[in-house]
Amino acid sequence: MSWLGCEVRNKPMFLRSQPTGEQTYPRVKLVIPYFGNLPTYFPIFLQSCAFNPEFSFLLISDRRPNFSIPSNVFFVEMSLEEIRKRAEAELGFPVALRRPYKLCDFRPLYGVLFSELLHDCDYWGHCDLDVVFGNLRRVFPPEVYERYPKIQVAGHFSLYRNCAEMNHLFELPTPGIQLRRILGTPRNYAFDEWQGIWKILQYHQIPYYLEWKAVADVNPDRFRLKIHAKYDAKYQVFVWDRGQLSQYAVISGHVVRREFAYIHLQKRPMRVLSERAEEICSWMVTPRHFVPYQATGISPDEIRRANADNAWWNIARQVTRPYRRMRRHFREIVDTIREVGLRIRRNR
Repeated sequence: MSWLGCEVRNKPMFLRSQPTGEQTYPRVKLVIPYFGNLPTYFPIFLQSCAFNPEFSFLLISDRRPNFSIPSNVFFVEMSLEEIRKRAEAELGFPVALRRPYKLCDFRPLYGVLFSELLHDCDYWGHCDLDVVFGNLRRVFPPEVYERYPKIQVAGHFSLYRNCAEMNHLFELPTPGIQLRRILGTPRNYAFDEWQGIWKILQYHQIPYYLEWKAVADVNPDRFRLKIHAKYDAKYQVFVWDRGQLSQYAVISGHVVRREFAYIHLQKRPMRVLSERAEEICSWMVTPRHFVPYQATGISPDEIRRANADNAWWNIARQVTRPYRRMRRHFREIVDTIREVGLRIRRNR
């Protein structure tokens, strides 16, 4: 069955009755543990959070960010080691959580790991820090929450209904998924999305809402802003203007504008061309920069100039890709050896 052009699966036990009258927006909290360097455009990320007042954002870290944070963003002091201990106490077996990147496999557990922080919300979720949000309410209206316990599947933005069934979704027995192996070894399994939760949703026929067209997921191995979406264009820029994110693309010589829920700039080094980032509320996003934007219109030539491809950059990314993959595997092997040694010492 399809609904509003989105993939869904129906299972009555998870569905709520259809609402009548005016709908209020549910209380949504996004949990964001981070350990390490913040993106250069973190102040712009915070601005995009502030323009989505229906959402709350929980920044969990062992060091407070040196920025003024909006009223709907909350800092929770916690170390990576504390999260590991919480996971082991909940699961009853040792887990491998030596590096922050491994947290991706633990995201589906946030509903139980941080239950004391989520007791007052209707939905909880997780997202990355390398995103800039548009108007989330417009893309995900109240009726979506009424019908679907799971909204979006990608790790960079995903929501779960705050109920016992969905908070323990990760525990449902599913062919090909071994929870103890996934969480007990340093390798990253992408359990928070296609190799884990999505398979569980499919196997148990749990309804979910998946809207690809609303997400500008930028390819990290191309210089230009090539997005994994239906509305990709050879020449395009994005504009974030007071909470609204728009794509401006050159189509048949004309500028076409489309609205997106958010842009994901994964593994892309970006430079903010202003020293007053916290004071500016309009930005143009080009392949390498955030540029203060004046709402005077964008011409096709301006978009083409901003997207002039960089062949050397593309070649360098392709050449270094095997090295980056090899380095990641080497770290996983080293972490596995350390993990085995640590467990042997614990059992003595």
